[in-house]
Amino acid sequence: MKILSSLFVMVVLYFSNLNYALSEGDLYDKKIKIPKHSILTLIKGMSSNNMGLKISCVLTASEYRIEESVETLIYLLKNSDESDKIKLAVVFALYNIRTNNAISALKYATEDDNSPSVKIMASIFYYNLFRNNNITPVYKNYTIVD
Repeated sequence: MKILSSLFVMVVLYFSNLNYALSEGDLYDKKIKIPKHSILTLIKGMSSNNMGLKISCVLTASEYRIEESVETLIYLLKNSDESDKIKLAVVFALYNIRTNNAISALKYATEDDNSPSVKIMASIFYYNLFRNNNITPVYKNYTIVD
Protein backbone atom coordinates (compact mmCIF):
# COMPACT_ATOMS: atom_id res chain seq x y z
CA MET A 1 0.00 0.00 0.00
CA LYS A 2 2.91 2.30 0.79
CA ILE A 3 4.40 1.85 -2.69
CA LEU A 4 1.01 2.40 -4.32
CA SER A 5 0.53 5.62 -2.35
CA SER A 6 4.02 6.79 -3.27
CA LEU A 7 3.39 6.07 -6.94
CA PHE A 8 0.11 7.99 -6.82
CA VAL A 9 1.81 10.99 -5.20
CA MET A 10 4.56 10.84 -7.82
CA VAL A 11 1.99 10.87 -10.63
CA VAL A 12 0.14 13.83 -9.11
CA LEU A 13 3.39 15.75 -8.70
CA TYR A 14 4.37 14.86 -12.24
CA PHE A 15 1.20 16.34 -13.69
CA SER A 16 1.23 19.38 -11.42
CA ASN A 17 4.80 20.25 -12.39
CA LEU A 18 4.53 19.28 -16.06
CA ASN A 19 4.31 22.83 -17.41
CA TYR A 20 7.17 23.99 -15.22
CA ALA A 21 9.34 21.05 -16.25
CA LEU A 22 8.63 21.55 -19.92
CA SER A 23 9.30 25.27 -19.81
CA GLU A 24 12.52 24.98 -17.82
CA GLY A 25 13.65 21.80 -19.54
CA ASP A 26 16.99 21.31 -17.75
CA LEU A 27 16.95 17.52 -17.92
CA TYR A 28 15.21 17.27 -21.26
CA ASP A 29 17.17 19.87 -23.22
CA LYS A 30 20.58 18.38 -22.57
CA LYS A 31 21.56 15.09 -24.16
CA ILE A 32 23.15 12.82 -21.62
CA LYS A 33 25.47 9.92 -22.36
CA ILE A 34 24.42 6.54 -21.05
CA PRO A 35 26.77 3.56 -21.39
CA LYS A 36 25.28 0.62 -23.29
CA HIS A 37 26.02 -1.75 -20.40
CA SER A 38 24.01 0.49 -18.05
CA ILE A 39 20.94 0.15 -20.25
CA LEU A 40 21.41 -3.62 -20.41
CA THR A 41 21.76 -3.76 -16.62
CA LEU A 42 18.63 -1.66 -16.21
CA ILE A 43 16.68 -4.01 -18.45
CA LYS A 44 18.08 -7.05 -16.64
CA GLY A 45 17.01 -5.49 -13.32
CA MET A 46 13.43 -5.39 -14.60
CA SER A 47 13.53 -9.20 -14.73
CA SER A 48 14.66 -9.51 -11.12
CA ASN A 49 12.65 -11.30 -8.43
CA ASN A 50 13.25 -8.33 -6.11
CA MET A 51 10.15 -6.11 -6.40
CA GLY A 52 11.94 -2.98 -5.16
CA LEU A 53 14.73 -3.36 -7.70
CA LYS A 54 12.22 -4.07 -10.46
CA ILE A 55 10.15 -0.95 -9.69
CA SER A 56 13.30 1.19 -9.40
CA CYS A 57 14.52 0.01 -12.81
CA VAL A 58 11.11 0.68 -14.37
CA LEU A 59 10.96 4.19 -12.91
CA THR A 60 14.55 4.92 -13.99
CA ALA A 61 13.69 3.85 -17.53
CA SER A 62 10.71 6.18 -17.29
CA GLU A 63 12.74 9.13 -16.03
CA TYR A 64 15.33 8.89 -18.79
CA ARG A 65 12.83 7.66 -21.39
CA ILE A 66 14.88 4.61 -22.32
CA GLU A 67 13.28 3.43 -25.56
CA GLU A 68 15.28 0.18 -25.49
CA SER A 69 13.31 -0.93 -22.41
CA VAL A 70 9.87 -0.82 -24.08
CA GLU A 71 9.82 -4.53 -25.01
CA THR A 72 10.60 -5.55 -21.44
CA LEU A 73 8.03 -3.09 -20.07
CA ILE A 74 5.36 -4.53 -22.37
CA TYR A 75 6.27 -8.04 -21.22
CA LEU A 76 5.89 -6.96 -17.58
CA LEU A 77 2.53 -5.35 -18.34
CA LYS A 78 1.14 -8.42 -20.08
CA ASN A 79 2.55 -10.89 -17.53
CA SER A 80 -0.37 -11.87 -15.31
CA ASP A 81 2.00 -12.91 -12.50
CA GLU A 82 3.21 -9.35 -11.91
CA SER A 83 1.76 -7.34 -9.04
CA ASP A 84 -0.37 -4.25 -9.57
CA LYS A 85 2.40 -2.11 -8.07
CA ILE A 86 4.79 -3.12 -10.82
CA LYS A 87 2.16 -2.79 -13.53
CA LEU A 88 1.27 0.73 -12.36
CA ALA A 89 4.94 1.73 -12.55
CA VAL A 90 5.12 0.16 -16.03
CA VAL A 91 2.07 2.12 -17.20
CA PHE A 92 3.71 5.33 -15.96
CA ALA A 93 6.95 4.43 -17.77
CA LEU A 94 5.18 3.65 -21.04
CA TYR A 95 3.36 6.98 -20.82
CA ASN A 96 6.66 8.83 -20.41
CA ILE A 97 8.51 6.97 -23.17
CA ARG A 98 5.70 7.43 -25.76
CA THR A 99 6.99 5.34 -28.64
CA ASN A 100 4.36 3.79 -30.92
CA ASN A 101 4.77 0.42 -29.17
CA ALA A 102 4.46 2.07 -25.75
CA ILE A 103 1.25 3.83 -26.75
CA SER A 104 -0.19 0.58 -28.15
CA ALA A 105 0.64 -1.16 -24.88
CA LEU A 106 -1.13 1.60 -22.93
CA LYS A 107 -4.20 1.04 -25.07
CA TYR A 108 -3.97 -2.70 -24.40
CA ALA A 109 -3.87 -2.01 -20.66
CA THR A 110 -6.99 0.18 -20.84
CA GLU A 111 -8.96 -2.69 -22.36
CA ASP A 112 -7.47 -6.05 -21.42
CA ASP A 113 -5.68 -5.84 -18.08
CA ASN A 114 -7.19 -7.88 -15.24
CA SER A 115 -6.64 -5.23 -12.57
CA PRO A 116 -9.14 -2.36 -12.26
CA SER A 117 -6.53 0.01 -10.82
CA VAL A 118 -4.15 -0.65 -13.74
CA LYS A 119 -7.00 -0.15 -16.22
CA ILE A 120 -7.97 3.17 -14.63
CA MET A 121 -4.42 4.52 -14.50
CA ALA A 122 -3.69 3.37 -18.06
CA SER A 123 -6.91 5.03 -19.23
CA ILE A 124 -5.95 8.31 -17.59
CA PHE A 125 -2.51 8.27 -19.22
CA TYR A 126 -3.76 7.05 -22.60
CA TYR A 127 -6.50 9.64 -22.91
CA ASN A 128 -4.17 12.37 -21.65
CA LEU A 129 -1.95 11.64 -24.66
CA PHE A 130 -4.82 12.43 -27.01
CA ARG A 131 -6.12 15.47 -25.18
CA ASN A 132 -6.85 18.18 -27.74
CA ASN A 133 -6.23 15.59 -30.51
CA ASN A 134 -2.51 16.14 -30.22
CA ILE A 135 0.17 13.81 -28.90
CA THR A 136 2.98 15.81 -27.36
CA PRO A 137 6.17 14.42 -28.89
CA VAL A 138 8.90 13.24 -26.59
CA TYR A 139 12.42 13.33 -27.90
CA LYS A 140 15.19 10.97 -26.95
CA ASN A 141 17.34 12.90 -24.49
CA TYR A 142 20.28 10.50 -24.36
CA THR A 143 22.91 8.93 -26.53
CA ILE A 144 24.29 5.45 -26.02
CA VAL A 145 28.03 5.16 -25.65
CA ASP A 146 30.15 2.01 -25.45
